[in-house]
Amino acid sequence: MQERYLGDIHDFHKFLFLKFIKYTSSLNLGLNFYNVNPKILGKNEVSKNDGEKRKYLNNDRYRKLDQLMIKEFTELVSKKNRKFKSFIKYSHLKKYINFYHDEIRLNDRKIWFKNSIIKLKNCDIIFLDPDNGLIPKSVKKKSMQSLKYVLFDELSEILATNKVVIFSQSQSYSKYHKTFLKEKINEISDNINISVNFPIIRNRTSPNSFFFTISKDIYFDEINSLLKKYANFHGNIELIDPLFITE
Repeated sequence: MQERYLGDIHDFHKFLFLKFIKYTSSLNLGLNFYNVNPKILGKNEVSKNDGEKRKYLNNDRYRKLDQLMIKEFTELVSKKNRKFKSFIKYSHLKKYINFYHDEIRLNDRKIWFKNSIIKLKNCDIIFLDPDNGLIPKSVKKKSMQSLKYVLFDELSEILATNKVVIFSQSQSYSKYHKTFLKEKINEISDNINISVNFPIIRNRTSPNSFFFTISKDIYFDEINSLLKKYANFHGNIELIDPLFITE
């Protein structure tokens, strides 16, 4: 995730979800921002006008979901305020979430990720927030563009510590969302030999974003219950059962 996205509509959905988990359970939460500097990705990346989906800040429905978050995120309309360090220091969300925001770099990515595991070692759930989601076959692991994605090795490393991992996945514009999700489920199974058994959260934004939850059956019943409660609380998301996705 890039700093310029702080406080946009996708960020609101992410933090609303994480805050809800902490409010309704005793599980400790960690968030790895997958902080990537757009400048190292090239001029085309820098020139994008991403992160400006902020009309929701004036929407009464969103205000009712979390007034304090809306108040804080209104301060992030100004681009100069979008800094991970200051956000983590001043946001009320630090009461609920342990943050890791070191910048990810290609040459020392493995060290960067191991440091994240150390930083978030006391967390039961680790949320990964890359720009785009799981690395697709079209992107090479050692390419600069891979910094915008979660690697399968990284999912495996978290699962090996007996934690629950949740990651954010952006929607493909070119595919029907259930076809797209089925592909991702199959890729997870093929690459790390684990099934996606938890409902997938579909955030109804433009484009859609999805939250995938994966674990080795840890806290299975509790997290299933949390996901269902969150859907009832939010009212405008969809829970998609991975076992019943048809293309």
